Amino acid sequence: MFGGIDKATGKVFFQPMRKKSDTRDAMEAYMAHIAADCPSIQAHMQRYIEGFQVPGLKIVTSDRGGEFTTTFGCTETPFDELLRGLVHRLGSP
Repeated sequence: MFGGIDKATGKVFFQPMRKKSDTRDAMEAYMAHIAADCPSIQAHMQRYIEGFQVPGLKIVTSDRGGEFTTTFGCTETPFDELLRGLVHRLGSP
């Protein structure tokens, strides 16, 4: 199971997976979900804060599992490649 939590809105996203190597596909689905929600969140917030912008996904936090990054950091995984341009924070396993 892949789980994502949008800290800005508190929305939770779950994507079932058959194997850990499906993490990239699950992350792509999560990113599409966030991108689809941004315009409605921005429209709602602009009623209260003029010029409020919702830039989308900018920071991803994950554990140091092999599906998210390499053990030694020398090579780039498909997941790392997907997150280029974003901040990827790694926590404890």
